[in-house]
Amino acid sequence: MFFRHVKRMVIPARTLFFSNNVSFHRSVAVSNAENKTHAAKELLTVRRQQHLDYFLKDVNDMMHKEAKVLNQTRPLSQIFFSYAWEQRGPALEEQQDFLAKLGVDLKKAGISVWFDLWNMTGAMDPAMRDGINASQFIMLLGMPRYKERVSEPTTTNVRKELNLALKKIENDKDSLLPILWKGDWNSSFPKEIPDGYLVRDWRNSEQYVENLTSLAPLGLLPAALGLNKKEEYYVACRAQYEKHLGTLTLQLERLNTGVGNNISDGVTGIVELQKNVKSKKDIKITGTDIEEATSKVHGEVTVGGEIESDGDVVITGTKVTKHRPR
Repeated sequence: MFFRHVKRMVIPARTLFFSNNVSFHRSVAVSNAENKTHAAKELLTVRRQQHLDYFLKDVNDMMHKEAKVLNQTRPLSQIFFSYAWEQRGPALEEQQDFLAKLGVDLKKAGISVWFDLWNMTGAMDPAMRDGINASQFIMLLGMPRYKERVSEPTTTNVRKELNLALKKIENDKDSLLPILWKGDWNSSFPKEIPDGYLVRDWRNSEQYVENLTSLAPLGLLPAALGLNKKEEYYVACRAQYEKHLGTLTLQLERLNTGVGNNISDGVTGIVELQKNVKSKKDIKITGTDIEEATSKVHGEVTVGGEIESDGDVVITGTKVTKHRPR
């Protein structure tokens, strides 16, 4: 048997302390950088949701306004959420959080939502049947668990929902709104779903707003609003929706490029009008608050809506909380 003789190495205590100290500070620096990145992402998510909320409210108001112009009431629109519960744990929590958020956002645009966690009362079978019959649309949440549950030998609740949905589309094929949330088409939907349906791909959570609001391809929101229909009311609503969507898209692009956030170079003040402004008096627009700027500040205003005024329109540029000229 052979033994290898290894010379023992003695490292001075001062060297050890210095090495450990450097490692500690490096670890703290990395941790701080990660925390800042996480905080920035959270802030971006909050601001995207704020812009989406304004958009959804404007769409809701617009749909009522266009109906009033035509001397009619806004048509009812309700979506039934059909999905198979995930197994217990984080997967189920993620799934139901997603559906709850989606339901809240649709409601902001004036669309009713039938979601079992909100609406299920009494006996299950009649509650599901009544919910589907009262809904203009049925959203199928495509995922492997969904296909697994509707394909079981015994008749599951989600299988009953699918049978009712398939019966409903015999009279209105546009009532079925499948979205792919997990997996792919073959692994997430049963063969009974007819060919030719637009399956909306929601697998990328970063594209939530786009998936919800898009006109091409038709997102879940405009589909539930009936903006693919040819009647005068829906044609007028689609034209107005397109304008609001253009403003939302511009706002999201600015967020992604950092305009209006903490900026260290080329600061530009932005004012975003959510609605058209009409007034017989003077209109004064002040710039956007920017928390901190380290370069020259330019007063620039972008107006998303039209301004009509018999008085002067005064635009005053940017308000900066901290400005440190270079």
